[in-house]
Amino acid sequence: MRILIPLVDSSNLLAAVRYAMREHRIAEPLEVHLLHVRPRFSLSRRADRALQSARALLERFHVPCTVHLATGDRTRGIIDLARRLGVERIILGTAPQWSATRLAEDSLIRKVMDNAPVRVSVVPGRSVSPLERCALPAGVAALAALLLTE
Repeated sequence: MRILIPLVDSSNLLAAVRYAMREHRIAEPLEVHLLHVRPRFSLSRRADRALQSARALLERFHVPCTVHLATGDRTRGIIDLARRLGVERIILGTAPQWSATRLAEDSLIRKVMDNAPVRVSVVPGRSVSPLERCALPAGVAALAALLLTE
């Protein structure tokens, strides 16, 4: 089975890769295509590290893997590559449903699901963004302090 796993959230890419391996490896041979669509003139070390980790995991289990890089509109890049490769499924790794990061990702997920030529699976990971890890607890603490002082 040929699967496309676009990089939606770098901290949850491995969740999508593990899901693909768990769901499909038993039934038939698996061929994974990882995709990172970058905005023009953008570099992301975090995304590069996520792609390297995903590729290493796949290679450790002898799953054929190809990494694709594109620039421009993320939805268009995902849909175009899915069509060009003739993949049978797209798997999107995303932040947990209750996460603020997920709100921003939902637009991309919805667009991919509406336009994809194949079935799309959304796999919630466990990681939240570094901003949420710090800002959310700090915001709650500030609110609690404000309520306690009144």
